[in-house]
Amino acid sequence: MRAPAEAQRPLIAWVDEDREAQALARGWLLGRCDLVTYADGAHFLEEVEDLRPDLVIFEVRASGGDGLARCRSLRSESALGSIPILFLTPAFGEARLQDYVECGGAGFLAKPFDKKSFQVAVRDLIRTPRGKMPLG
Repeated sequence: MRAPAEAQRPLIAWVDEDREAQALARGWLLGRCDLVTYADGAHFLEEVEDLRPDLVIFEVRASGGDGLARCRSLRSESALGSIPILFLTPAFGEARLQDYVECGGAGFLAKPFDKKSFQVAVRDLIRTPRGKMPLG
């Protein structure tokens, strides 16, 4: 559970083995959002109910289960079912993209991504009482 001071900024949970990308994005979000990172989906799923993030980012190929399985698991929890999910994806066809849309994915961003694309995707998906995340 977040402390009151921390609750002023949106909280993002990111599941991805790519620690370098997570560190880069943390710098891009500095002062605008809090970011909790996970290298595997299993650890994330153990903590997400207490964490209650404003946005979840899944790298579709991260360890601990594929992005579809994690998305379905998150969507099955009624209290967590409305959290927007941004998928970080390699290039894949429309049929596969449709699987992620049907699963509840709210947005998609191809890796590698640039600062502006990442910030816009995050800003557009965060739904909090405080409104949208400002871009720097």
